[in-house]
Parts: sequence; C-alpha cells; structure tokens
Amino acid sequence: MIPAIRVICFTLLLSAFPFRARAEDFTNAIPVQLNHSRPDTSLVAVPEPSAKALSYYRSTMGLLGVCVLWNLLILALFLFTGLSARMRSWAARLGRKWYFTFALYCIAFDLVYFLVSLPLYYYLGFVHPHNYDLSNQTVGRWLDDYGKGAAVVIILSLATGWVPFLLMKKSPRRWWLYSGLLTLPFLCIMVLIQPVLIDPLFHRFQPLQDKALESKILAQAARAGIEGSRVYEVNMSADTKTVNPYDSFDFLRNHPVNSVFSETHAALRNSSNNLRICAERK
Repeated sequence: MIPAIRVICFTLLLSAFPFRARAEDFTNAIPVQLNHSRPDTSLVAVPEPSAKALSYYRSTMGLLGVCVLWNLLILALFLFTGLSARMRSWAARLGRKWYFTFALYCIAFDLVYFLVSLPLYYYLGFVHPHNYDLSNQTVGRWLDDYGKGAAVVIILSLATGWVPFLLMKKSPRRWWLYSGLLTLPFLCIMVLIQPVLIDPLFHRFQPLQDKALESKILAQAARAGIEGSRVYEVNMSADTKTVNPYDSFDFLRNHPVNSVFSETHAALRNSSNNLRICAERK
C-alpha cells in the first residue's frame, strides 16, 4: 500500500511540472484596438500556424506522452523489482516512528526519481526548445531550476504526503474518500502560496520600470473596478522567448491583481499592445 499511495501523491505533484507548448508560440498576435465606447465584436483574423509551429506542437505532445509512459515505467520498476520494499525496510529501520519512516522513504524515492529522469527532462526542457530557437537558457541555469523544482516537490511531499497514511490508519475503509475531499483545499492552498513563495524561487520580480505604461495599465484596471493592483516585470529574456504576460491574485498580500509582463514579450516594447493584453485579461 505504501508505494501505491506514494504514486498517487507524487503523480499529483508532478502534474504541476512547468512545461507548456502551443503552436501559437510561433505566430504573432494581431493587435486589437480597444473601443472604450462599446465592445468590439468584429472578427479578428488569426494567421495560420507555420509548419515549424505545428512540428513543435506535435513533437512536444509526443514527448509529453513519453513522459507519462516513463513515469509509469519507473513506478512499475519500484513496485515489481522489490526496490520499494527495500527502501521501506531501510526507512523503517532508521526512522522508527511512522512519520520519519515516511519522510525517509519520500526523500529517497524523490531523489532516485529525479536522478533517473534527469536525461529525459533535460531533453524535454532544454534541448527541445533550443532546437526550435525558443530558449536562451544556459545549461547551468536549467540545472539550477531543475534542482529547485526537485526541492519544491520534496518539501511539498514531506508537508502533505503523510496525510493519506494517517487517514488509512484512522479510517481503513474510507481513507480514499477523505483524501479525495482534501484534494480541493490542497489545490486552493497551492494557488495561494505559489505567487508568494514558489514563483520567486525561479524568477526575480520587480516593479514595471515604464511608469507611463504602468499608469495606463492601472487606469484600465480601475475602469474595470479593480483597485490596488500592482504591475511587475520579469526579465525572462535570459531563459525563454515564449513567455506571455499573466495575471495572479495575491490573496496573502491582499492585492487583487498582480500583472506580470515578461521582457521577452513584444508587449513591453509596445504600450498599446501591453494595454490591450491587460484589458483583455481583466
């Protein structure tokens, strides 16, 4: 039962691994003029994706499928080779108490997983985007992010992975139901802490340097009834060429909307596009 429950928890955590690909990454957005008097309901022409964009999209989907099979293979090897049982015995011998047994097993499992998966994720997250000229990231920078990602997964596993085991001990018949009910609160907590605790580990946020643009964005947000917003910029040009602006709701600091613009996006170099994107996302 230990490996089975560990698989469920670990798979949920891995589903948040940062990798996303779209064919539209290679297409340029068509600027849309804002109509302050009434909404513009006219159709917007969208260019057809290029052959290179389609190739990137299809190859990425194939690689993600390989990742799914790879994860299943690793878990099967842990279960059927006896490695999981040996790790459990080792953890029980050293940990003695049930939580420390879980913690040692969890750390050992995660370390083995990230070590054996390093070549696959290196190709997926570094080699593949470089082949399509979508990344400026250095090997050292990628390894640093990979190590931080592994550390985040281990910490989250240690903080939450023990809950299903406690539920199994308290309610052997309904532990799966209670675990499922706790999934939604866990995801909500992750939404709260990610922009405050996790994202700053990988990116350096700073106030938008273009104060004129910031004033326009905040004015547009105020017109939409959003007060107390903040606008940040992140220098992603050292890592990637594909990141778009995004918004986050910072509950912990009580700021309704934090708009973040990547310096790699043309929006930072074109205030009208930036304002358009901000307005569309509100």
